[in-house]
Amino acid sequence: MRIEVKAKQTPTWSNIKGLSAADAFLVFVDFAGKKETERPEFFVLSAADWRFLATEHIEQYRLKHPDRNPYLDAENCPVFPEELDVRGKPYRGCTVKIAAIESHREAWQKILDACAQIPDAVVKENGDE
Repeated sequence: MRIEVKAKQTPTWSNIKGLSAADAFLVFVDFAGKKETERPEFFVLSAADWRFLATEHIEQYRLKHPDRNPYLDAENCPVFPEELDVRGKPYRGCTVKIAAIESHREAWQKILDACAQIPDAVVKENGDE
């Protein structure tokens, strides 16, 4: 299992490339407007949640730009071939807003459930007895 963490202090998370492994999780941490002593907000997405979110993002983009051909690559990263980055390559990734992931707020149970599925032999193999 893999857990990736993306943090922000601005209104959005920029250039999020997503998750390629089926057993991975993406945790978004929102520090925007928080004092040093305040707990940030957390949003937990599984790989399937990410694919759904990225696919929705691509579909919304297509509605605004019907002449363009964005797609989700083999690593579940949104790719926008008609938009080039500073190196002249197709732009990869997307911006994520809180409204798009609100339903995943504090969804830690997804990770706990996945941990419960890990066989004891794998845990012992890694020295985590």
